[in-house]
Amino acid sequence: MKQTILDSQEKVWQCSPFVAKHCQQNPDLYNDLIETGDLLSDHIDYSLRLVAQLSDVDDEATLMQILRLFRQREMVRIAWRDIAAWADLTETLKSLSNLADAMIEATLNWLYPHVTAQLGTPYHKNIPMSMTVLALGKLGGQELNFSSDIDLIFAYSEAGETVGVKRPRSHQQFFLRLGQKLIMALNQITADGFVFRVDMRLRPFGDSGPLVTNFSAMEDYYQSNARDWERYALVKARTVVGDDSLLASLRPFIYRRYLDFNAFESLRNLKAKIDQQANRKGMTDNLKLGRGGIREVEFICQVFQLIRGGRLVDLQQRHLLTTLTQLEKHQLLPKEVIDRLRKAYYFLRLSENHLQEIDDRQTQALPTDEANQKRLAYSMGYENWSEFMIQLQDHKQHVQAIFTEVIAPEVPKAETIDHWQLINQLDEAELITKQLKQLLNSSRINKLSKNGRDKVDALIPQIIAAAVEQDNKHEAINRALKFLEAIAQRTVYLSLLIERPQVLKKLIHFCAESAWITEQITRYPILLDELLDERNFNPDKFEIHLPVDDLEMQMDTLRQFKRANVLHIAAAELSVEITSDYLTSLAETLVQNSLKIAKDHFHEKNEGFCVIAYGKAGGKELSYGSDLDLVFLYNDQNQSRFFLRLAQRLIHIISTNTPAGVLYEIDSRLRPNGASGLLVNKLKAFERYQQQDAWIWEHQALVRARAIAGDAETMTEFEFAVKY
Repeated sequence: MKQTILDSQEKVWQCSPFVAKHCQQNPDLYNDLIETGDLLSDHIDYSLRLVAQLSDVDDEATLMQILRLFRQREMVRIAWRDIAAWADLTETLKSLSNLADAMIEATLNWLYPHVTAQLGTPYHKNIPMSMTVLALGKLGGQELNFSSDIDLIFAYSEAGETVGVKRPRSHQQFFLRLGQKLIMALNQITADGFVFRVDMRLRPFGDSGPLVTNFSAMEDYYQSNARDWERYALVKARTVVGDDSLLASLRPFIYRRYLDFNAFESLRNLKAKIDQQANRKGMTDNLKLGRGGIREVEFICQVFQLIRGGRLVDLQQRHLLTTLTQLEKHQLLPKEVIDRLRKAYYFLRLSENHLQEIDDRQTQALPTDEANQKRLAYSMGYENWSEFMIQLQDHKQHVQAIFTEVIAPEVPKAETIDHWQLINQLDEAELITKQLKQLLNSSRINKLSKNGRDKVDALIPQIIAAAVEQDNKHEAINRALKFLEAIAQRTVYLSLLIERPQVLKKLIHFCAESAWITEQITRYPILLDELLDERNFNPDKFEIHLPVDDLEMQMDTLRQFKRANVLHIAAAELSVEITSDYLTSLAETLVQNSLKIAKDHFHEKNEGFCVIAYGKAGGKELSYGSDLDLVFLYNDQNQSRFFLRLAQRLIHIISTNTPAGVLYEIDSRLRPNGASGLLVNKLKAFERYQQQDAWIWEHQALVRARAIAGDAETMTEFEFAVKY
């Protein structure tokens, strides 16, 4: 074990003067790392060790010294393991983040009783109130780089006064003092260095805002005053210490329930400002901020999170590599693109860490001196600087290309389209001119903000230009203008049509060809997202990714899934027979998933239940507006009361009219004895009824009946009973 460490020492010390200096200046640190075997350990319980070291500390000076010496030892250990390639990138980032978490929590726990002794104790619901510390940025995502500052926000549960002292203080005063002391303990440079640079500028109102804010005031701020970039910053927010309910209350602000295509423009504008700053400060070779750098990978992930995260819970991730995995899982980017981004991110972050490990300096700028260039190249496994730079440029070029494609740069304004001239060339020019003027003078358009009106004015020429290319020009324009009026006040969809011209072209094509499809998109403009989705439509394999433990979201997801796939089926212009097959397959998938949701609600054993489709669903002849004729059966080994509740819940999930509409209307009158009969029947009783009491038309209906969901054994028993 010791020899393994000594064998690695030459490379580590050559690549990191920081490690070499601390080991040479502090032989006890060096010997301790070797003798304890910590250098070869992939996990250290920082919290446990810190609690032990701080247990007998009585004053802040000693606290600060122990924190700084602890930090020195662990940073040497982490850098050594990283450069020696004993730790992969994931371990290094997690270790650095865990170290920061532990030091924040241990410091706060030490300071709290000392501040309460002076200012009294704040209470919330008769329990001493702690300060909530949110981490943002790299620490929030648990991917802290080696020499990083930490972005924090301080908050507390509610306003009030402390108790236990002669002169009570407001909770604001108490937590202000506690926050100030925490920052000083971590941030202040002493003879032993510092712990972490603390950046509080991401708090509400930035530097001009209070250092600490109560939950209610913070919620009000984010709902009323926060800017776009503050929303993006909260994507990585994580509770390090305190009450996690604050972040839960902010989640609707971070992740919108609708698809937020404004994120394209906002992130592009933010990136443009970063690029301007980088160019002005000569930071084009910056690993983080330069073209094709770390920030562009982050923005690629964030744009999907911000647009779709409210509806696709899997995207509500803080860790970038986990987000990439989810983007691949949901086919939001091609696998080869994900692989490129993953490899580039790994290389860039590893280079960033090795660069900072040279001197424990917060920098992402590539070194210009030969010595540090050699150190960085050697640490990354390259013979010389040129080889390293070739690989780096290759990764950056791929990232930049993907970034440009996903978050497209603002296209220079093309030659102005004279849409009035295009209209005048049409046979129905007078009618279309009248309709367009009515739209522009309508109350919906007049109520728009300047930004919304600008978007409408930009879209109209594009709509007319696309419509005149269609065979059915008049219908294309007529339906498109009605659609535009319907969505005009929902600027997120205007942004989508401007950002993605291919979506606008598909929309105009549907306006020309199908009144039904146009009506569906007008009623549910979220379907525009399906026109953006260029993944291969596979109606033979419908897959639904349902959110967990949220019935309302699950029901909405089912309804959105149905509308999206019905749109794809309609757009495919298939034969009537194939269309019916696909619509039937879609219905079966939705019933099966609805049944799963219904079953998950109950804790009782629920095997033995099955759903029988009659009519068009049974005969695989569903059309676009068909309802479902369903009958519910269970086997003789089970009790009826539970299955009655299960069937009722299934009907509720399918037929309830939510803001997303109805999934299907359910007709269960084809069951034995019709509407006056039991909603759920035993399979044996069903067989007796068919043999002894059923009418001729009921036998005829049974010919088309099929089991489509439920317990496999019960479904087989039904099919056998019908056949024989």
